[in-house]
Amino acid sequence: MSSHRGHAVGPATLFVFAMSVAGLAACGGGKTVTLPAVEPNQVQIFMPGQRPTEDYKPLKNIDITVDLNISNEELLTQAVQQAAAVGADALLVDKMGSNVSGTTGAVMSSGGAQQVKRQLQGRAIYYPAKHPELQEGNG
Repeated sequence: MSSHRGHAVGPATLFVFAMSVAGLAACGGGKTVTLPAVEPNQVQIFMPGQRPTEDYKPLKNIDITVDLNISNEELLTQAVQQAAAVGADALLVDKMGSNVSGTTGAVMSSGGAQQVKRQLQGRAIYYPAKHPELQEGNG
């Protein structure tokens, strides 16, 4: 009867391994960026067709769908709040509206009737130049 020691992996070993991988991912690739939340009034807004002149990187995709009785202004406010929560410098609005025949509207089927929804799709972004703590070599 042979005994194979060292082959069983316990929960503590798995936890240490997972934390090590998470630490390497955070410093090594620079792909996941975490910024402190900002006030919504600090987030610049770029509507469809507008883009910042500075270099930028994405933080989070924002996709919001609301009832038609919610105004575009309120929809935009919700998007800015989401962007501010992840520390974005700006919000790039790619699509916004409620046009059923266009690509900006979402049609929901409800009890056999079509219901138009108001939708916003965009991206929360940050400007690397404004965040020197995120530059290569600091992770």
